[in-house]
Formats: sequence, structure tokens, C-alpha cells
Amino acid sequence: MLRNSSMAMVSIVALLVLSTAATHAATPRFDADEIKAGLRTAAPEDDGFVDRVLDMVEEGKLSSALVQSTFVWARKQSQHQFQHFKRGLLNRVSDPAIRFELTTGRPATPSPPPTLGETVASRLRRMFSFLPSVHALLE
Repeated sequence: MLRNSSMAMVSIVALLVLSTAATHAATPRFDADEIKAGLRTAAPEDDGFVDRVLDMVEEGKLSSALVQSTFVWARKQSQHQFQHFKRGLLNRVSDPAIRFELTTGRPATPSPPPTLGETVASRLRRMFSFLPSVHALLE
């Protein structure tokens, strides 16, 4: 009985180790130097963009699959691989805040909520939108 339970425990541990190794191998690891060499970055700004992209992947703001597939596509281009990578990534990102952060290097600042006066003025304009404007009456 003790032997059967110990064999079961060993097999469970082996399965856990194998599944962890498979999961670790399935998630792509990005190396900044390899990407920079693969895209043939020339300017320090280009290197900064690649570093920013990798930081955003680490933070979870960008999908690693999106970056990986864009990198593979850009490498297949005959010339200007970095420019293809940058434009392709910016075109494929759907969130405007992330696109802004990629282009400027700064996080997007959220717009402040409207003040009470702005909210009241907006509602009054909507309520009385059926009335002709003063400017239209003066013309």
C-alpha cells in the first residue's frame, strides 16, 4: 500500500515538472539584443522603441503573441525591417492609450472628468436644442 502511494506521488511530481517545463517553453522569451539585431535597428530611438515594447510585454500591456507575430512578419520583409515592425505593431494595437504610449514613450494621461458647470451647460444645451440659436436670429 505504501509502495503504491509513493509511486503515485512520484508520477504526480513528474507530471507537474513536465507540464511546468512545457508551459515555460511555450511562452516566448524575448531578448532585446536578438530583436534589435533581427530588426537591424540603427538609431538609439529604434532601440528605445524595442525596449519600451518589451517592457510593455513584461507589464502585461501588450500581448507577447502580438509582438512575436509582428516580429516574425517584419523579419520576412526585404528591407526596413524595424520600420515594418514599428508600423505593423502600431496598426495592430487596438487600444489608443497603448498606441500613444508606444509612440511617445509616456503613459497616456486620462482626461479629467467634466466639472459641474460643464455638465450643467451640456445638459442645458441638449434640453434647449430645439430653440434657434441667438446667432441664427441675428443673421
